[in-house]
Amino acid sequence: MKNHQKTDIDAEYAYIVQTQEIWFIDYIIGIAFVAPIDFREGLLKSGRPYREFSDIKDFQDFMDEIFGQEIDIESSVDPITKEEQTYSKRIIRYRKRNPY
Repeated sequence: MKNHQKTDIDAEYAYIVQTQEIWFIDYIIGIAFVAPIDFREGLLKSGRPYREFSDIKDFQDFMDEIFGQEIDIESSVDPITKEEQTYSKRIIRYRKRNPY
């Protein structure tokens, strides 16, 4: 894994080498999701900043650190085929509620 540090930008992409997934991360609203673009034609040509991670665990560890809490990766399953739906993976940061 490359040296990943906290970011001062609002949004960026993450490329997961092992799965070849591209995630879009929005740091302001605290959400990340698999983007329906490919690496060469979409990500590289977009000119947007991205971080590269060797696997989903490295990405998850980075997101834990950025959001300051443990995150979960959610996904949707097709009710008929019981298979995970393409581009359904997402991370949502749940903010702790103020008890007062």
